[in-house]
Amino acid sequence: MHLELDGRRIHSGIKQGTNLALFPASISVEGEFDVAPNFDYTVVFLDPIVASDAGCHFNRPLIAFGNEDLQRGLSVLCREARNADSLYGLFAEGWAMQALALLARVDGSQPATIRQCGGLAPGSLRRVIDYIEADLSRPFTIKGLAQVAGVSPRHFMRAFRESAGQTPLRFVYGLRLERAKEFLLDPRRTATEVALDCGFSHAQHFSTAFKKATGVTPSDFRRAATR
Repeated sequence: MHLELDGRRIHSGIKQGTNLALFPASISVEGEFDVAPNFDYTVVFLDPIVASDAGCHFNRPLIAFGNEDLQRGLSVLCREARNADSLYGLFAEGWAMQALALLARVDGSQPATIRQCGGLAPGSLRRVIDYIEADLSRPFTIKGLAQVAGVSPRHFMRAFRESAGQTPLRFVYGLRLERAKEFLLDPRRTATEVALDCGFSHAQHFSTAFKKATGVTPSDFRRAATR
């Protein structure tokens, strides 16, 4: 590959197994890749703000490297992206966190301590939670939840994590699963109805997510709970 990164020229060979590159999203990239017709090369841009919120510093590219775990996770992420729903952000966030952890290890450093921001004001946090719980079937975005809290999206991400101990999207995911458990206790509700009412795109997606989180399928959970 022959690249110019923010005006700096880089020439690098590409081998099978080292066909992944990570760039800060703010970097300017120009150049070309000279590869065989059947060779796959993946380029990923990570938002430096996401890295900063995770306590990592990502300001330089990592080119022509390989990691089987990241590649497998990226395949899953790409598959999810084809039918992206309200949970897609969780998959993307999880992959990004894994990549950032790898970057910290490659640099020989540990993630920096996250700067404390004081969390959300109790009233703002309660308002956000009430808004989410009012209708879990709808999609949620960081921008929309930040508007409910009355703060900027960037501040909301940091403050919510400090207040709730997890990211907003993971919090929503947890609420959906808990609400699904409640709905499964009602024999009048079908699995599809439970899935849609809890914000999952379809019954199969719900079943897969539920089993991954609880170790049992929704039908097995229902049978065990109604014995």
